[in-house]
Amino acid sequence: YVMEASDDCLAKLEMLLLEHPSAFVGEIGLCKCARDVRHHPAGKQAVLQKQRDLFEQQMRLAAKLRRPVTVHCVQQMGPMMDILRSLL
Repeated sequence: YVMEASDDCLAKLEMLLLEHPSAFVGEIGLCKCARDVRHHPAGKQAVLQKQRDLFEQQMRLAAKLRRPVTVHCVQQMGPMMDILRSLL
């Protein structure tokens, strides 16, 4: 459902994390098999790119706030590793 993410979803997430200092960022990641990827009218590549962009932004937020994450990855190990390497 990444294509339904609001433009301010990261700001809302940051606000919630600041309100709850012991909260994790949550389960975030990339999934090539998600229903959204297979059936969204924007097409597979658009959805995967949006997933990658949002995942990177969520990881940056987690690092900024020093919060743990749980990562979900299905058939996207290469792109995920590229993103993780870019954060080092």
